[in-house]
Order: sequence, then C-alpha cells, then structure tokens
Amino acid sequence: MEKKLIAVYGGSFNPPTMSHFEILKIVMEEVKVEGRNFDEVWMVPCGDRRDKKVSTPGEKRQKMCELGIKEMFGDDERYKVQDIEVKNRRSIPTYYLMLAFEEMYPECEFYFVLGSDLLPSFKRWDRGEVMFEEFKFIIIPREGYEDLDSDLYPRYSEVCKSKVDDPFATSSTEVRSIIQWSNIISHKAHLKEKMGSAVYDYIIENNLFA
Repeated sequence: MEKKLIAVYGGSFNPPTMSHFEILKIVMEEVKVEGRNFDEVWMVPCGDRRDKKVSTPGEKRQKMCELGIKEMFGDDERYKVQDIEVKNRRSIPTYYLMLAFEEMYPECEFYFVLGSDLLPSFKRWDRGEVMFEEFKFIIIPREGYEDLDSDLYPRYSEVCKSKVDDPFATSSTEVRSIIQWSNIISHKAHLKEKMGSAVYDYIIENNLFA
C-alpha cells in the first residue's frame, strides 16, 4: 500500500497572509511525486522561538491559520493546521519536527516546503547537513533565487514550477507594519486583500499587532 504524501509547511504565520495560503494551493495543485499529487498539506505554526521574536501567542496564530484555510478552501480536508509546536509551547527544529511526524504517522511520506531563498544557508540549520542528504523537500522558487547552483538543493527535492509570479509577494512583516503604523480601519480593503476577511476580522476582534 502506498504511503500518503504529506507536505509540511512551517512558519511563524504572524499573521498568515494570502501568500501563505497560495503556497498551500500551489503545492496541492502543481507539485507531483512520481505522478502523484499530495494527499494533504499541513501548516505548522511555530512555538516560541529564541532566534526570532514572535509576540503573538501560538494559539492565536494557529486560529488565524485555521480561519484562513477555512475561508480559502472551505471544508476541503486536505488542508490542515498541525498544533504540535503550539501545543508544546516551544519551537521544534525542522529536523526533530520531521522525525516526530515520521514516528507519529508511519503510514505517511513527508516533504518539507522550503523557499529557495533559504537554500544558501540551509546547511547551517540545526542538523542541516543530515537533512540535506536524508529528508525530502518541496522547493518553492522565490524571486531572485531561481537560478541557484544545483549543489545548493537537497538530495531529494521536488522543485515547484509555480504559475504565480511571486508566491511570497505579501509578507507577514509588511502586514504588521501597516497595522502598527497606520489606521487599520482606513486600510481595511487593502489588508483584507492581503490576508482575507476572516484573518482581518480576527485581528480586529483581538486587537493584534496594534
């Protein structure tokens, strides 16, 4: 019996934006492994991190991911949010996260979603050299990092030929800056375009990033 193909997309998602949800869609619709589409794609909001300040509680970031997925994909159960890091209230390095998933779900085959801009520094990650040789990845091209040397790509890589000009067009940092330094209500239409209505409404209701 073939194992289920699962794509793992980790990040702080502080907040999640339409670019993040578009990447989920790209993975499901465009990336194939030996002719097979992925069965599911999992968003994994990070827990607390020492190397990156994430001020929004994990539970709220997780809720925003769930709301965004619901708005964009409805009841499509192929799109999920995994709470393994949020529940443990700590960030889990990618190497140990993938090992945990493999142990918890032996019936699944996992691929980690990675932007091409991270490839030059990838081997410096915790256990990066090991992951480079042993783990499987989906590489999403990012503007300015499309033509990297082949030796920067992990041994087992599926490179997405994205139909979107720049799937990373809207960053969480950009959205936070608009909220922090502008009148959020006056930018309502613009922010809803960047995040979707559900995430925007949740931010307003919970007074996030103000």
